[in-house]
Amino acid sequence: MDLSEAQQKITDPTQDELGDAEEYEIHCGYRPFLLGLIREIEFMTEDKLSTHNCLFRAVYLIMVLDQFAEELNDAYMPVPERWRSRVLNPLLQRQLRGVSDHEPEAVKNEVGDTLEASAQFYLTLDPLDPTLSGRLRKNILYIWHVRMSFMFLGYDYTDGGDKVSMSNTELLLDNRAKYSDDEFKEGELYGFEWEVITAEKLERLYSGLVRLVRNLKSIYPVNLPNVLISARPGRRTSHAANAFGSANP
Repeated sequence: MDLSEAQQKITDPTQDELGDAEEYEIHCGYRPFLLGLIREIEFMTEDKLSTHNCLFRAVYLIMVLDQFAEELNDAYMPVPERWRSRVLNPLLQRQLRGVSDHEPEAVKNEVGDTLEASAQFYLTLDPLDPTLSGRLRKNILYIWHVRMSFMFLGYDYTDGGDKVSMSNTELLLDNRAKYSDDEFKEGELYGFEWEVITAEKLERLYSGLVRLVRNLKSIYPVNLPNVLISARPGRRTSHAANAFGSANP
């Protein structure tokens, strides 16, 4: 897909193209995930963040949501909370493990090359299991574009926010690398993670994990500025206020 095709893809559809609205009842765990996807798309369509990465990310997510809409149209879900999306769950599985689906090579390295490895990666855990909520939220810290969508969920985009998010992700990864896999606890927060959370004003998403913060002063101090983002409230605030209420542990 070239640049002109990508730009055409993000053009708002007409009312005739949209058709009549439909309502579906699905698991509440999809709510914050879908809000995050929509906010990522809005960086391009509303905030006019016109980098090539942002444009093609928006196109990719629009295609995902189109497939999800088709899936819902054909879905049979007598017990809605037990229904799982074949379109969305692979993305959620990657987020559960802190893998960016924007980078195919990273996905391949994490998933592996065999059917057995793919089954182990995608089919052994339910990303909507409430006992995995803390692990999911912790690991999306390491996916900069997903974390940025939550940073500005309920706020208008502030210039430079993408650079801040990428820079903080490098900081997170550098500090994470100082722990062995055996030492690092996926369901708990570390001091350097909490410093990024507070600097990016993400406390509302991570409030349920505050009681699990380890090494709050951090044995690897990061010395972040007190305020990295100066976001101003926008029309999305009412949606953000309730985005994660049902997902807290």
